[in-house]
Amino acid sequence: MTTTVHREDIAYDIGPCLGKGGFGVCYKAIERPPGDSAERVVAVKKISLRMIQQASKEPYLQYEVDIHSRLRHRNVVELYANFVYDDFIYFVLEYCNKKSLADMIVHLTCLSLDLAAYYFTQLITGLRYLHSCNILHRDLKLSNILVDVNDVIKITDFGLSCTITRSYLERHLACGTPNYLSPEVLLRQGHTTKSDIWSCGVVLYTLFGGLPPFQMDELADIYRCIVTGSYEFTRHHTDEHLRDLVARMLHLDPEERPELDEIERHQFCSYSQQYESRLISDAKDSVGCVHLRYAASTRLFPKSLTCVLNGKGKTVATDATVSNSNGRKRFKIDSVASTSATTVIDLRLARISALLRYFRTAPAWGKLATDFGQSWLTWWRDKTSTCGFYYQLSDGYNCVLYNDATSFLQNTGTGQAYYVSGQVCNEDNSAKRSTEMPVELTRTSSGSVSRFYEPLAQDLTEEFQDVPSSNLMREQVSWVSQGTGTVHYLRSWSKHCGGTYHVFHLSDESVQVNFAGSYLLRVCGSLCYFYQPARKGFVFETKSVEDWCSQDVNGELVDVLCSIFLD
Repeated sequence: MTTTVHREDIAYDIGPCLGKGGFGVCYKAIERPPGDSAERVVAVKKISLRMIQQASKEPYLQYEVDIHSRLRHRNVVELYANFVYDDFIYFVLEYCNKKSLADMIVHLTCLSLDLAAYYFTQLITGLRYLHSCNILHRDLKLSNILVDVNDVIKITDFGLSCTITRSYLERHLACGTPNYLSPEVLLRQGHTTKSDIWSCGVVLYTLFGGLPPFQMDELADIYRCIVTGSYEFTRHHTDEHLRDLVARMLHLDPEERPELDEIERHQFCSYSQQYESRLISDAKDSVGCVHLRYAASTRLFPKSLTCVLNGKGKTVATDATVSNSNGRKRFKIDSVASTSATTVIDLRLARISALLRYFRTAPAWGKLATDFGQSWLTWWRDKTSTCGFYYQLSDGYNCVLYNDATSFLQNTGTGQAYYVSGQVCNEDNSAKRSTEMPVELTRTSSGSVSRFYEPLAQDLTEEFQDVPSSNLMREQVSWVSQGTGTVHYLRSWSKHCGGTYHVFHLSDESVQVNFAGSYLLRVCGSLCYFYQPARKGFVFETKSVEDWCSQDVNGELVDVLCSIFLD
């Protein structure tokens, strides 16, 4: 059962645990503002007010809030809000999908040179920002460095942070994590910016092999190794530039450690350009569109419609769920005479012409706007490697297209469920209502309709427990009321350029294309509906396909469509 806490008129639905600390627990949560405001996934840190008071930590907690709340940087986790509810203090934080570098190292042991350099240079960038704000972190370590879905590093946990002035006043204190403490901190000489740089050196060392340089069984031995600088490189530290940078950052004399700008210019950091080049290459393959938003899988249990019903682990794979075949032919671009008069504009016009011919031959071209369904995909999660493709429709349905080509849909408001077999159920291509027993499963069923649909409904409930139930775009666009009230569903889908953009074919013959940056194009016969991010909500535009394709401002997106449907 989901726990909900409230901050004034904003609700937070608390989800799974992300991690535990000395005074609290961090959870994944859904922030639900009032009215038409968009929901979002956040991290909520829950701290016992009683424990804080017993430990006399109230001033330190307030100090942490004061520091963290004023930080705004790409490489620093943002603190959205804090409040007290039922004897607990809650911090609402930016959510990072990939958890921490510590979690990554547990599974990978050793990062590649280019990826490690890519992460490390971002860490240095974030630390430069903190130091420019007169703030020392004082507890930099793998578990306090988070990674989001776009491989962006986020520094977190400012419980031990302080201003440089305060650090001088508390120079007799030694705080931090033992393996990451610098010699001057252990010797009660105080934290400085160079102490954070020492910790970054420990982080860099640990990215290759998973163990910090001063790892020992006894705490006293760890401290002895730190103050004497006793450590060895392992078989994972083969690169000479890596060794050189680590050695410089772990110099016993703080004055001899490099400044942040020196670190950024070091040869090791240039390896990050190799990783960036791969990202740029992927972006070029997608004609400039990069990183479509997607939700990562959170469960590892194999499941399909067959195993949900029968309790078996076999997953039936079918090409229909991952292909883009609807019986339509692909058109090649007309050949253009290879003369000196041929221009880029000529080629573009030829591609647009071929694209329009493709759409004109589609079965939906002659249909009216009111013949199309009211819904489009607003969220999805690709779990075809284990189960199927989960998605959410704009009219309030949570759905799944299983790997055995069957589908299940459920209305989040009314609870009404629909089932679609591998073939179309009804003459109008709509879904079969769940009050009717699917013919193909009658012989294997116990005869109880509710018993048949219960595991499907439970599956959807589990999969969508952390997914917002509403969508800003859905609320602000009014044209959907023009469409038919028939429930429609996803027939097939495909992803291109490694998932950079997605194409969805729905049962009403409409085609939806999602580009990067939340750009969405829905082709309904001869009309297209185009959405683009705006300062508030979404800008909505309705045009004929011909007019939309011919607009210069849409040239890049038209190129993407050509690469999908023509090439």
